[in-house]
Amino acid sequence: MNDKAPLAEGRGGTRAHRFKRWWLRLENRLAIGFIALAVIVVFWPRKEPEPIYDDMPLRYWIEESNSSNPIKHDHAMEALRAIGDHGIPKLIRQLEVRPFLSERVYRQLNSNLPKTLVGHLPDPWKLRFRQIQAMHILEALGPRAEPALPALTKVFFSENLLLVRNARCALQQIGPSAAPVFAQMLTNQHSSYRYEGAEGLAVLGKNGLPALPAIRSALFEALDRSVVESSIRAAVAMGEPGLKILIDCLDREKPTNKINLVAWIGKSGTNGQQALSQLQTLTQSTNVNLRNVATLAITSIQTGDSASLTPFLYDR
Repeated sequence: MNDKAPLAEGRGGTRAHRFKRWWLRLENRLAIGFIALAVIVVFWPRKEPEPIYDDMPLRYWIEESNSSNPIKHDHAMEALRAIGDHGIPKLIRQLEVRPFLSERVYRQLNSNLPKTLVGHLPDPWKLRFRQIQAMHILEALGPRAEPALPALTKVFFSENLLLVRNARCALQQIGPSAAPVFAQMLTNQHSSYRYEGAEGLAVLGKNGLPALPAIRSALFEALDRSVVESSIRAAVAMGEPGLKILIDCLDREKPTNKINLVAWIGKSGTNGQQALSQLQTLTQSTNVNLRNVATLAITSIQTGDSASLTPFLYDR
C-alpha cells in the first residue's frame, strides 16, 4: 500500500508539470505574438496623407487630368503643378506597379471565362493607362520630376513600346540627367527603341552633349534611316560639336540619309562654311537629288537663306 502512494503522487506531479509546461509555452507564444504585433505597429508603412488642392485630393486631380473637357484638364494640370513635389512619390509608386497578369494571359482569360468572373481580375490595360497618365503628369512637371528618373528609366527600357514613348516624353523634360539614359537606348538592338533614344536627345539639345559619342556611333553605323534622321536632328540641336560630326559624315558612304544630312548642314548657315569643300564635291554626284540639295546647301551657307532646303530636312 505504501508503494502505491508515491506513484499516485508522481502521476499528479506529472499532470502539474504538463500544465506548467503548457502554460509556459502559452506565455512564450503570447509574448512572441505581442512583440510581433508591436513590430508591425511600429514599422508598418503608414499611408501618407494625400496632398490637397482646392479641397480635393491628389487622386482626384490625376483622374481629372485625363478629362476630354479642356477647361477641366487645364485646371487639373494647374493643380498637379501646384502640388508638385508632394505628389511625385505617389506617381513613382504608380510606375513601379507590375501587372498581376500579362496582357496575353488576360486576353486569353477574357475569351474563355465568364464575364462576371473576368470582371474580378486585375486588368493590365487599366494599369497601363494609369501609368501613362502618371507619365503625362511627370512630363508637365519638367525638371521638378527628377526624383522619378530611376522609375522612368525602368519604364523606358521595358518591352511595351507605348510605355517607352511616354517615358521618353517625361525624361526629355527632366533635362541633362536624362542624357545617359537616351545614350544607352541608342545601343538597343531594336531600331524602334534606338529611335526613341535619338528623339529624346534631339529634344534635349545642348543638354544632351554628354551623349554626343552615342549620336556619332548611330550616324556612322547608319543601321536604320529613321534612327539616322533623328540622330542628325539631335546633332544639329547640340550646336557646333554636333555639326562637326555631321560634316565628318559627308565623307562616308553612309549614312543613307545623305540628302537629309546635307540639308541640315546647309540650314546651319555660316556655321557650315567648313563643309563647303565637301559640299562642292557632292555637286558632282551622279545622284541628281543629292547634287541639287548640295547646291542649295552651298547657297544657304553663303546667303543665310535656307528656305529652299525645308523640303529636304526630313527623310520621306
